[in-house]
Amino acid sequence: MNTNVIPRATIYFQNEFGFAVQSCEVRDLELEVRPYAQYTAAVQATFVPKGKRNRCRIVQGYKPTLVVVEGWGHETPPGSFRQVRADVVETKHTSFSGEWLDGFDAWFAAQSFRVLADFRAHDSNDRFASVV
Repeated sequence: MNTNVIPRATIYFQNEFGFAVQSCEVRDLELEVRPYAQYTAAVQATFVPKGKRNRCRIVQGYKPTLVVVEGWGHETPPGSFRQVRADVVETKHTSFSGEWLDGFDAWFAAQSFRVLADFRAHDSNDRFASVV
């Protein structure tokens, strides 16, 4: 087994549709910074979601949003939708709006997590980047 494997963690990331940051409790997490498509230093996370058996992978190139905190059982970030009427919901912001990440940053700053990795300021074109 790889010595850089994180046994239990919660990851926070914005998905490919660009809405609110979501969380996922994972085990056997491996983080890598590696070339992917046109990016020389894309962020890759390989893991098994809690309660599952098969490994999953997330690769983020342009403006990575991945944050890794230690352990499970953490609070989830605010969701994507708001209730307009009893039978109508709508998204709080448009897809890929900067307000999604601003809201997550404010929520995250108020938490008391032990952060293992934070790629929000990572430059995916930095060929000398590495996992900290």
